[in-house]
Amino acid sequence: GLYALFLLGALTTASPLLHFLGSPMALEFLMGVLVARLPRHRALGLLVPLGLSLFALTAPAIGDVEASLGPQWALSRVLEWGVPAALVVWGALSLERLFRHRRFDLPVAIGDASYSIYLFHPLAAFGLAFAWPIRLGVALTIGWAMHVLVERRILKLKKRWPEMRELVRGRFRAVK
Repeated sequence: GLYALFLLGALTTASPLLHFLGSPMALEFLMGVLVARLPRHRALGLLVPLGLSLFALTAPAIGDVEASLGPQWALSRVLEWGVPAALVVWGALSLERLFRHRRFDLPVAIGDASYSIYLFHPLAAFGLAFAWPIRLGVALTIGWAMHVLVERRILKLKKRWPEMRELVRGRFRAVK
């Protein structure tokens, strides 16, 4: 509901805020939030080939990421890319337990780094004028590096947060 208002605002005004909130990426992000909360069952792994098959039907006109970020492309892009991507991710998450073996280290590493890849892929998608396979490789590399160098460290600090909070509280009590 709220996204529909943002999209309508983006289509009818020149507001940069509404263009950002009404962009296809905002709706795709919300789809990712939904996928993270959906139940997972091994049988849902069939969504992976279904999603990949739907990608094969993607219209060539939407094939350029830079050309499909405007709000006028929002629904088309989400249907052609967002829905298949959500199916692939939901299916892969449902199969996650099957991929905990040594032979799946690379796909699991990419999955672990997926949030960093999501955040940093625009550096490769928009900053390079190479063919998409090269941009994909660069995006995966940048995202994985940020996962290792930044995200993992933040997650470690987050785990230690309760003990750090108590340490700080103890020092304030000692000062009083």
